[in-house]
Amino acid sequence: HSGMLRKFPEINLDRQQVGVFGKIVRLDSVVAEGDRVEIYREITADPELVERRDE
Repeated sequence: HSGMLRKFPEINLDRQQVGVFGKIVRLDSVVAEGDRVEIYREITADPELVERRDE
């Protein structure tokens, strides 16, 4: 266990999905050395209302 949930208590794996390199996977998926494990958060802002940064 990495201790990630203790360090970041706002992570709720009952509600958030996880993935590896942009592909959603199950929590019990086996990961390999070098895999980038991602935790996907809910969108908190309406993308239509957010000012574009690259303009």
